[in-house]
Amino acid sequence: MRRTIARVLPRSIIARYRIARYRARSRTNIDVVGGGRAWVRKTPDTFRVVAGPNDRSETVEVEVIGDVPDAAMMSSWVGGPVAAVVRARVAFRRFGPIVEEPIVEPLGLVVASDALAEVGGAPAESPAVAVYERLRDAGHRMALVPMAGRASRPVRRDPIDRPSVVVLSLVEMHDVGGGGRGARIALELVRRGHHVTFVSAHGAVGADLGVRFIHPDLEQRPLWDFDPSELVARAADRALVLVEAPDPDLVAVAARLGGSGYRVVYDIIDRWSDPALGWDWYDPTVEEALIASADAVVATAPDLLSGSAGLVVPNAVDEVVFGGDAEPPSDLPASKGPLIGYHGSLYGSWFDWDALRRVAAAFDESQVVVIGEPPERLPHLPDNVHLLGARAHAELPSYLQRLAVGLVPFVVSDVSHAVSPLKVFEYLASGVPVAAPPLRAVEGIAGVHVAADLVDAVRAALDAPPIDREAALRDHSWSRRCGTILAQVDRELDLALDHPAAIILRPPVHWSAHERSPGGRR
Repeated sequence: MRRTIARVLPRSIIARYRIARYRARSRTNIDVVGGGRAWVRKTPDTFRVVAGPNDRSETVEVEVIGDVPDAAMMSSWVGGPVAAVVRARVAFRRFGPIVEEPIVEPLGLVVASDALAEVGGAPAESPAVAVYERLRDAGHRMALVPMAGRASRPVRRDPIDRPSVVVLSLVEMHDVGGGGRGARIALELVRRGHHVTFVSAHGAVGADLGVRFIHPDLEQRPLWDFDPSELVARAADRALVLVEAPDPDLVAVAARLGGSGYRVVYDIIDRWSDPALGWDWYDPTVEEALIASADAVVATAPDLLSGSAGLVVPNAVDEVVFGGDAEPPSDLPASKGPLIGYHGSLYGSWFDWDALRRVAAAFDESQVVVIGEPPERLPHLPDNVHLLGARAHAELPSYLQRLAVGLVPFVVSDVSHAVSPLKVFEYLASGVPVAAPPLRAVEGIAGVHVAADLVDAVRAALDAPPIDREAALRDHSWSRRCGTILAQVDRELDLALDHPAAIILRPPVHWSAHERSPGGRR
């Protein structure tokens, strides 16, 4: 049905609708000072109008960036929940009934010194724009003083002095708690001395847990707000474009960057021809052209290459997140038997609820914990199955290190054969054996026990010798995988560099209608 609609409507209309939906899901908390009630109608629910400056409980050190004629007055507004006050021109946009986040062109800021230090300071060129974007991506609340004049799209001119990498993804970095392949590759490359621009075609699919990635060499942009020529002008060393999906809009951007000196790698992470994955945008001719034109092709599983020339680069585990011992969480149920668990997506026909039920019934003295955003309609489950909801990727070690067995309850199909489950490597790095159906992508991995009946795989995992965590981290690290990908375009990963991004939870506040109005609760 969705592909039928896509064939009827002009592509420009579909793209415009996606942009509007994306921008309506704002993660930016803005207090508009003296803006008037019209702002409530014109902005998403993360914006609110306040009659005056924020009431702060203490004096904080501030720094002035850009054009701020009223710096002394604006400095008195910074503090408490407000990290910065921004002078800016603003342009409102909307698409039909969808209220979009406005375009903000910052002219100057007064920012708390500790917030500025957290985001890496201010570059010498276009500092107001860069600092505003860094504070926005870090999830800091800001106060906005709107200025006269219509805004134009702000332009970054600060030079990029590290090898420039662009990750072209369907979804934002924080999707699925920040655990997706593109996000982990981006973070590993930043850690090892690259500058990464993460470009997403759509918003996040799952719940927004407030995950924020903070590093001066990491920029996160929606596709609608990404200008390839701007990046090319800033980047002297144009290293790599990693394309994660053959979305026509992403492929077009990759072609432009490839023509400007970037090497293009198509990273095949899913069987996009499946309607549940390729949605309405998939066109086999676009994917075929991308495979033919890319400088290199890699895939997460052998089945995804389908006879095409390329290299299998499976998923991996983050050494920074999973390398240490984590404190136990407070919400794990007590279990007489071995604690069994799963983490990951719970949507789609590939998830085997029946296998999960059989495991829970076979090990009725055990508790089975499931971490992931549950679907709207849940099947009936035994009492010893506990759905804990979604968790940020950085929180997973606390749970996984308590498990006796990690599950991969997937229905065996062409789609699941073509999947390299991230969770497998994260279980192993937590010292947990894995029980899985006979999927070609996981067979032969040390510590993974497969059987046609998942119950038998669990029994085999429980009887197996302990997992060597250090070996799992070493053999399945993102450092190793990223080094392999870079080698395809004659680049190397500098393991001597180790400057990881900060990962914090700073959820956006979605205000009620009353709270967003002037005179409402503050």
